[in-house]
Amino acid sequence: MPIYEKRDDVSCGSCGHFVRHYIWLPGRFSPLSVGHCTHPRPKDRSDSHRSCPLWVPRPPERDPPDARLPGTSAPDR
Repeated sequence: MPIYEKRDDVSCGSCGHFVRHYIWLPGRFSPLSVGHCTHPRPKDRSDSHRSCPLWVPRPPERDPPDARLPGTSAPDR
């Protein structure tokens, strides 16, 4: 029996190993649709890339944070 199972219903953007890239816009960070996978070695990925056999669910504490800097009240543009 295989240890890992390939799943077609999930993408890299929802994996616990995926780290999203951000860009600084005036007053806040804005998420990009690209990032990298950190397991077992760094690889470039997009959030819509099909998952690999090493996909694991992202724990709630690793959900993307608010894109604003702490303590700032810049309006959304």
